[in-house]
Amino acid sequence: MKKIIFLAIVIFLSINLTAQSTMQVYGKSVPVYINRGYGMTTDLPKQKTAPKGSVYLVDDWMKGTIVLKDSSYFEDIKYKYNFRSKYLEILDKTDSVQVLFFAKVDWMYYETNKGSQVFENCTNFVLEHPELGDCEFVQIMAFGRATLIDKLTMEMIESNYNAALDAGETSDTYYIKHTYYILKDGELIRIAKNKGSILNALSEKKDQLKSYIKTNKLKMKEPENIAKVVEFYNSLYEESTN
Repeated sequence: MKKIIFLAIVIFLSINLTAQSTMQVYGKSVPVYINRGYGMTTDLPKQKTAPKGSVYLVDDWMKGTIVLKDSSYFEDIKYKYNFRSKYLEILDKTDSVQVLFFAKVDWMYYETNKGSQVFENCTNFVLEHPELGDCEFVQIMAFGRATLIDKLTMEMIESNYNAALDAGETSDTYYIKHTYYILKDGELIRIAKNKGSILNALSEKKDQLKSYIKTNKLKMKEPENIAKVVEFYNSLYEESTN
């Protein structure tokens, strides 16, 4: 009698914990079994969805100039840079897309409402500054006795979807990582986006820079404000030579 009761309980639990439903595959009903015990499922896991973010430096077509390593150049053309493929995509006069591998480019720039955006090939720096060996382009944000450099690299956060829990992100996410340096007297100094780091890099003019930052109420979390400080630093030397 006990064996009969035990078997009845096992059969009941088996029916209760496992349910059957169907799904349509190419017009046919296919059984799908779902295990309701312990929060586990034998249903098909979700597929990885399209990645989020952008693989482009700028999504829109930008009009500007590209100068090649052999000193030839393209002027007033529309282009954008694809970090993932490492190719510049160039829109020609017939609206066809031509591609150019980044290693052939010396530097490039385009105009925005914030002024010219200038980018130089990392290979121009890598022999003296191996820290820039893992990128294709850097943005030159200020130039002079001190040069402000933004190293641009594409990073990806992989999806973390957990099929068993049916939780997490199903898409990979792309984003541009910015790492800032000041190049001064042949030394490449990595800086953080805070006042102390920038003043330490430009320490011989620290007092004038502190006053400039305070007077203009500049927040160093904004890269454009860091560029203003470096430009002001350079102007102090320009004034002394005039």
